[in-house]
Amino acid sequence: MPPSIPETMWAAQITAFNKPYTISTVNTPQLRPNELLVKIHAAGFCHSDIQVRCGELNSPLSLIPSHEPVGTVVRVGKESASKRKSAIGGSRKIYGKLDPRFCDHRDRGGFKNDGCFATYMVADSATTIALPGSMSFEQGAPLLCAGATVWGATNKARPFLQAGDPIGVIGAGGLGQLGVQLAKALGYRTVAIDSRDASLQLTDGMPTVL
Repeated sequence: MPPSIPETMWAAQITAFNKPYTISTVNTPQLRPNELLVKIHAAGFCHSDIQVRCGELNSPLSLIPSHEPVGTVVRVGKESASKRKSAIGGSRKIYGKLDPRFCDHRDRGGFKNDGCFATYMVADSATTIALPGSMSFEQGAPLLCAGATVWGATNKARPFLQAGDPIGVIGAGGLGQLGVQLAKALGYRTVAIDSRDASLQLTDGMPTVL
């Protein structure tokens, strides 16, 4: 039996630039035929969320920010029915807007359209990816933004590297820590470079969990 979906939900909204988020009660989003309704369990905060809040990206108001969501699929659009058998039924999902980066008319959750600092969010079923059961919601949330950024850089370097080769990760912040784990998982001798002792301590002995 499908879960009951309330008509309204909680959301953090940007109602004015350079001001704190407003916690509001808003309508639960309605689905288009190709979309999924996702109940959010974790959502990341990216540097670009600061830019959105400051008005630097010309986002519309009022806007629900964040583009790093993980949750469970609770409702399926008519054209997404095949998703029911593949991974819905309470399984964890992670998704992101994977439109071509240079399209002027792309829909971008958390930038142009409402994002995931809310109880529910809609997602295009074509860009929804199953999250491994061994990964927590919190681990999965940043992977299609910070994780995709780090993977893009590492993947470009792979033709010039072999397993066991040294690789340096400059900056051991959020992206850098993912980069260290990814490089170690790919079999490279990994060196983290940072001026902050606290960041280096986090990467020291970091396991390969990706």
